[in-house]
Amino acid sequence: METERKRTRNLVIAAALAVALITVGVVFAFVHDGKSYAIEAALPQLDLEENAFILREAWWNGELKPGETKIFQHQLFKRNEYWFWLGSSIPESKVNLHVYDSDGRLADAEAWNKDNVAGVRVVPENSGTFYIRVAIDEAAETPVEWAVIYAYR
Repeated sequence: METERKRTRNLVIAAALAVALITVGVVFAFVHDGKSYAIEAALPQLDLEENAFILREAWWNGELKPGETKIFQHQLFKRNEYWFWLGSSIPESKVNLHVYDSDGRLADAEAWNKDNVAGVRVVPENSGTFYIRVAIDEAAETPVEWAVIYAYR
């Protein structure tokens, strides 16, 4: 009888801990606004009926002040086509995004920016290391959180 009470008590404690952990996970879960805007900008290329781009799980993010830039490197492969999208957390900000090859030449096949989102399409002539440049040109608030996502086909 005593062991059954202990077992019941342990089950109740375990259930309470599980509920507490789930609640903590929900309370501390967050949405990255920059990434959300980047995904929204990516939808036209991701929703293509034929030969859609495949969104990668990898993404980059950080904080910048207006006038600052961030450059990071990424391996791209010949015979693939890539899209990179940048989103910032401040809708009224102005951002830009460009990709350069290992010789420092602009590799953009197509580029656009509209307020807090930007996109760049790259079709590498050779496989190698490329450099993605993120810049926040203007923003009413600082620092500005940003995120870059990418897809390939």
